[in-house]
Amino acid sequence: MGDSDASIDWQILTEIDQVDPGDPPASLEIYQSFRAHGLQRFERMSRAFEASDWATLDRESHALKSSSSCIGATKIQHMCEVVRDLVRSSRTLEIEKELSKINEEIMKVIQVMDEHFANLKTKHRR
Repeated sequence: MGDSDASIDWQILTEIDQVDPGDPPASLEIYQSFRAHGLQRFERMSRAFEASDWATLDRESHALKSSSSCIGATKIQHMCEVVRDLVRSSRTLEIEKELSKINEEIMKVIQVMDEHFANLKTKHRR
């Protein structure tokens, strides 16, 4: 867990697994849900932006913020709050740039988390 995953609060995942230890770890199930639904939420955010549907963009940003917090993806969580603030203040020109950053961060989090859980699986097999 180095610099490439500085935007993930690993303590959150550790706490989840301490509360609900098991095989597979509870954090894996929560991450898998984020991986599937987070990408869908981001797609809905992008479509809402393209359609100037600010209410949907706000709602989906809130939902992605919440699911990001569940897996410790703090940077995504913060970026979604920025999008919500931009929507509320009608600063729509800045939203597209922020959405691009969110997309990049989602891909980064997925890559790091996939590697993390693959490594966990490998350790358990030994």
